Amino acid sequence: MSVCTSGLIATDFKNPFPMLGLVESTLNQLMRPHWTRRLALQARKDGDTQPPFVRPNFSMTSPGSGSVQLHFTYKGEARMLTLHFMCDCDHRDVHDGYKVLLSLGDSGLSRPLMKALLLPLSIFGEAWLDECDSDDRDHEPVHRDRKVTLMDLFACDLVHMSQVAVQEWYRFWQSTPQLQRMHLSEFIGLTEEEVLRLEAASGNYEDGCRLMEQLLEEYTASMEPLSLDFAAIDACFPDWQMPAEYQDTSD
Repeated sequence: MSVCTSGLIATDFKNPFPMLGLVESTLNQLMRPHWTRRLALQARKDGDTQPPFVRPNFSMTSPGSGSVQLHFTYKGEARMLTLHFMCDCDHRDVHDGYKVLLSLGDSGLSRPLMKALLLPLSIFGEAWLDECDSDDRDHEPVHRDRKVTLMDLFACDLVHMSQVAVQEWYRFWQSTPQLQRMHLSEFIGLTEEEVLRLEAASGNYEDGCRLMEQLLEEYTASMEPLSLDFAAIDACFPDWQMPAEYQDTSD
């Protein structure tokens, strides 16, 4: 068995699509400050060189395995992230119930990357980090002073902000018993009255956008902003520089 940095989300919510969407958005946000025009052009070409950043692509190992793999490159590190959805018998000492596991290998930036991925995924349940699954240290809870909500994901640009998105996640919450164990305000970050106000404004796009911006402004003013700690990841390799062939030389 290979050594890896792993994460655990305590949840019986097993729909992979919103989870994979958040993972993809988080990785893309991590890469955004480094994404140059030359890098984008090279990403479209077939060649023998490996760009220092490659956005994630997905593959299912097999339907029976209940796992999905993401392949991406970050600062020259070609990585494979696996999400395991059929793993409820594992790590009962951490959480004796339904869970989703993540594994990322154990080298380079695996630990800060895993922390960055677990934080937005904790919208679905409590999250734990195991920095190295071959040592004797216990899983560490990903501590937050409060529950991560959909409004936090809007504020971090991990989900496209719109009243339509709120309506979709609200219906998602209504139709999913596993999510209804959380109060609506714990999951979305809005009261039911505020969600209904957004639904009432859905007939007018501009009114809906203004109301959405107002609600997000009020939410972020009342809550400490969610931080994905991107700076901590870059600080792990402070001397790393983009290879010259991928740098934009023009202003």
